[in-house]
Parts: sequence; structure tokens; C-alpha cells
Amino acid sequence: MRDYINPSLDTTISATGQAIKFFADDPEQWDLVRQYPSLIPNAVEEVVRLASPARAFSRYVAEDTEIGGVALPQGARVLVVYASANRDERKFPNPDKFDVHRDTHDHVGFGHGVHMCMGMHLARLEIISLLEALTRRVARFELAGEPVVAMNNTIRAYASLPVRIEVVEANNEAMVESAADKQDDWLDVVVHQRAMEAADIVSLDLRALDGQPLPAFEAGAHVDVQVKDGLVRQYSLSNDPAETHRYRLGVLRDPASRGGSEGIHADFAVGSNVRVGRPRNHFPLHLEAAQSVLFAGGIGITPMLAMAHKLRAEGRAFELHYCVRSADKVAFAAELAEFADAVQVHLDDGPAEQRLDIQAVLASPQADRHLYVCGPNGFMDFVIDSAEKMNWTQECIHLERFGAEVDTDGEPFTVVAARSGKSFEVLPGETIAEKLEEAGIEVKMSCQSGVCGTCLTSVLEGTPDHRDLVLTDTEKASNKRVTVCCSRSKTRKLVLDI
Repeated sequence: MRDYINPSLDTTISATGQAIKFFADDPEQWDLVRQYPSLIPNAVEEVVRLASPARAFSRYVAEDTEIGGVALPQGARVLVVYASANRDERKFPNPDKFDVHRDTHDHVGFGHGVHMCMGMHLARLEIISLLEALTRRVARFELAGEPVVAMNNTIRAYASLPVRIEVVEANNEAMVESAADKQDDWLDVVVHQRAMEAADIVSLDLRALDGQPLPAFEAGAHVDVQVKDGLVRQYSLSNDPAETHRYRLGVLRDPASRGGSEGIHADFAVGSNVRVGRPRNHFPLHLEAAQSVLFAGGIGITPMLAMAHKLRAEGRAFELHYCVRSADKVAFAAELAEFADAVQVHLDDGPAEQRLDIQAVLASPQADRHLYVCGPNGFMDFVIDSAEKMNWTQECIHLERFGAEVDTDGEPFTVVAARSGKSFEVLPGETIAEKLEEAGIEVKMSCQSGVCGTCLTSVLEGTPDHRDLVLTDTEKASNKRVTVCCSRSKTRKLVLDI
């Protein structure tokens, strides 16, 4: 326990000081996290990236190796400078800028691999809790003098940080609303090109209305798409992540569509103005892997295409297996051909010799061999079950689902909407989201099946029964947020910040 808590203390103290300094230097960023508190966890990661508390560690080389053309013999002592890696412009565009919107999921501010900081999870929770409290009471930070950096060979922190704060008046605190109620972080784009890529699959090339570059995205990312008022759906970005002039979507017309894909196929013509959210990534690549094995089923090819572009650009070994029912269902065929032998297309109605041999592909699981799968649930379950039977570890299996069946069975419970001053019962067969809407409480939703995270709502009291596929095990264990579209409650009462 001591080894867990002690590291978190230094990290928390250091990163908290750095955060306050960044927010004092850039008040607009502080305004953003006050207006949209859901940005706070990401802001913490950006602080740790930009001002890595653990700047560097000395390590010994375990075996002869070579990095950047420099030979490193076994037993040599090296200095691993995490702070430098976190400002690598090849990984983080404009790396010296503090940006609470930046995708920082794989920074190395807490170390990496077996050298990760033991106290990082506690440190994150401490800093998030502190910033959440400060957003309610502090309107502005202002430096009142020159900071003094503490002399330390490992941890970067301030010995003193003179700060003047502007306190929020008590009667103004209610003006600080949560992201679920107020966030309007949308991008206005236009359909520049539209093409039928395969039977029932249309691609949309989206460009910014003002012609400016779009926010950068990572392979595996998706965007929210406003199909019409009150209807939002998520679609993966399928183009090369190096491109900033466009976002490309691939949309399958679903026979069971609830308005999303049908609306896009019918109404999104060339020249149509569209609103999309900033890219989010719940399906990131692990570029440190020696080999990546990608499985795409049907329209699941869309995030895999972006991954293939990224892996090729990074010079990483990969293979992509694309499974479809028939040749007319193969989307982006010309683009896939550019990857030559790295891509194999498997047709259900094709010759036996070209069908997917899952046993052969998944042979020899290794810690530095990662598997990615996206497609219909049945296809994904087949791949994942096969991998687990062949002793692939959970850490090496990554997936993104399009949707899931919502299980509404369970005991009845009471939901209290704290800020709205309302409470209601959720019975078996009902969802929290449905009851919120019946009570006249607005809640943003999209997938309605626990795979997108749009409806995530902060929990003030009680223990959620998490039934989503978007929160990590760690996030679920913290019980700080719940997907109201599908999850229930383990306790008799669940109090939500809504």
C-alpha cells in the first residue's frame, strides 16, 4: 500500500501545480473545463503529457539492441526521457500547446510498460477530484509572481507558485453546467464527395465549410453525426489519419435502421451541410506492438482502413483480414489493393481455399502481437472466442462494437436527478434514459445500446450496474459515471448529476 500511495503524492503535487500554471497562462482552457466538466479527465492527461511529473528514469539495457542507429549493449545504463517523448511533434501536433481537447490516451507521462508509475491511478483520481472542485469555485487563475522550480533529478515541480484567484460568487455557481447539458462542440462541414463503395455502402467525403483544416484524428476514431434534429449516430473515420483536409465516412444502409443510416443515404447529397462532433477514440492502435492483426467484418472495414494507413506510415508489420458475404459487398476495393499482400479478402460464397482460417491466423499469440476486430456482433464474438481459446490475453485483444442488445432485466430502483430536483422509479424492462425523458429531463443519446458514450452521466451516490461496452474496467470500478441508455443500479437509489 505504501508503494502505491507514496508515488501518487509526488505526482499529484507536481501535476496540480503544473495544471494551475497552464490554466493561468491560458484562461480560455480553464473556461472550457468550467463550461464542459467532462473535459477534466482529458485535461489531466494533457497536463501530465506536457509537464511530465516523472521527467526521466535511468535504466539498464536487458539485452543487446539498437535504437535510432545507436548500439546499446547489454548492461549499459541509459536515461529514458519521457518528457521528450511527450513533446514529439510526430506524435502530438503542435506539442508545446496546452490543449484540453487533445487526444492523449497513450502519452508516457506516467512511464510505460513495466516501468509505469504505481501510483498513477490514484494520482489521476486526486487531480480530477481537485479540478472538479475548483471549477465550481474558481473563475480565473492569475500568476502573482515568478514560479520557482524545485531542484529534483526526477520529479518536476514548483517549490513555490504565487497565484491570485478570482472566486465564483455563491449565487453564480449554478451557472457552471455539466457537459451533458451544455456541450455544443460541433463542427460544420459539407459533403464534398459521395460514392457508392459497395452494395448498400456509401462513402462521404466531408470538408470544413470554411476550407480550413479539420481537427486531427487518430486511427480508430469516430465522430458523432447529426443526422437530423434529435438524431445523432456515430461513424468511424476511414481515411488516412495524416489527412487534415477531410473526414471520410462509410455508412451501411441497415434494413433495421432507426433513422440513422436510412437518413444519411437519403439526405446527405453532395453540397449538403452537416454537423459532426470532434473525433473521439475508444479504439486506439498500440503502435509499440511488433505485429498487428486486423479483422474486419462487413462495414467494420472503416476503422481498419485508417489503422492500415497509420501502420504502413509507421513502418509497422500488420495483416488485415476482411470478411464479407460476397464480392459485391467489398467496400473500398481499390484502396485496399494498395496494401498488396497485407490485405486478404475472404468471401463467404468464394472458394474454400480463400476463406478465413482463423486457427492459422491466430497461431502463436505473443505479448507484442495485438489483435483488432470490428464488425457485426456475431463475427466479433467468433474472432474473440477463437483468440481466447488460443490463449490470447485480454491486453492484446481490442474491439469496437456497432451496437448491443440492451438487457433491462433486474430489480426496480429509484433514480434521483439531483440538479433537476426530480426522482422516479425504474422498473424491469425500463431504462434510466427513458424515465429521464418522461420526466422532461433532456439527456443526449445516440446508440441507445451502450457502445458510444454519448449519454454518460456523473454519479453522485449509489453503485451503477454497468452494462455498457464503452467504459473500461477501471472506469466502471470507480462508479463515477454511468451510461443511462442501458445500465441499471446495484443499489436501491442512484443519484445522478443531471
